[in-house]
Amino acid sequence: MKPKSLIPSHPVLMILLPGSCMFLDQDATDSSLPSITSPRILYYNRHSGCHNNMIQITSRLGLNFSRFDPSVFGDLGMDGGRSDEIISSGLVKILCDSFDIIIVADTMPDARPLLDSLIQLNEADRCKANLVMELTTRFDWEVADTYEYAQLLWKITQSSLYKSRKLYWVSNNPLEPLDLSYETLATPVFRILRSTGHSNLVANWVGKEDQENFVTREEQDSKVSRFMKHLDIPAVRLGHFYGGPATLAKYKAFIEFPYQVSTMKMYENLAAGVVQLFPSKSFLQELVEKDIHDFHPWDKLQRAGENWHLVR
Repeated sequence: MKPKSLIPSHPVLMILLPGSCMFLDQDATDSSLPSITSPRILYYNRHSGCHNNMIQITSRLGLNFSRFDPSVFGDLGMDGGRSDEIISSGLVKILCDSFDIIIVADTMPDARPLLDSLIQLNEADRCKANLVMELTTRFDWEVADTYEYAQLLWKITQSSLYKSRKLYWVSNNPLEPLDLSYETLATPVFRILRSTGHSNLVANWVGKEDQENFVTREEQDSKVSRFMKHLDIPAVRLGHFYGGPATLAKYKAFIEFPYQVSTMKMYENLAAGVVQLFPSKSFLQELVEKDIHDFHPWDKLQRAGENWHLVR
């Protein structure tokens, strides 16, 4: 029986009976690939850039996968109460019984029901699938009950009572493991796996004169845009459906004010040959300290001192 308002009506979601397979977002799979001996892989992710990256990885490995969009469970930063509801509904068991490997990408709190299941007293409620946490941003993004969440992560990674041998950790940048250990004292072994930069977006047409422009994605009325005008930095703003990295590669350069240490967009642009212009460390620091630009991990990076940006 479906609990009320727990399983929303969603065009890409179809759950079959327990013990059968769950298919979500059929475009993610390739029926021409062998399926008899291949592991059943679920990509548990709401980010299109991560999705395109996984298509590239699995296609090179001769694998296929199904996709589940966890946004059907609610907004970012799932709390413990919502996680318990999903476990009680039986959905975690359905997912974990239907797949051999579940890869959670982009924002890790989406995986909270899967992780919470590992410490359930009833062994039948625990996820039996191999779980892979693929971090591309802070592990606690938008989480409100931070103490409870941190305690959960410590338990499943450090405590001998709950430590799971079927839980694996991957990040596309070296900050995420450090941040996790600093905030929770949990020190799981991470593998760094950079993005392939794969994108399936078709390039838009760009006129010859427009190809000489510097372009940006900054909002027209943002503090950064106003500051660029004040400094006479020439740039044409592109709209939301601008055509992705293949389109950006047609322009003279793309001006980017990073809000994160690592974004899928950055890798996609590198792979497409986009000329990218970033603020220098001192300019970025000025923008942040004057409250002109929000670079999310700035305070955490400052703990490393003045030379945090130097890579050994």
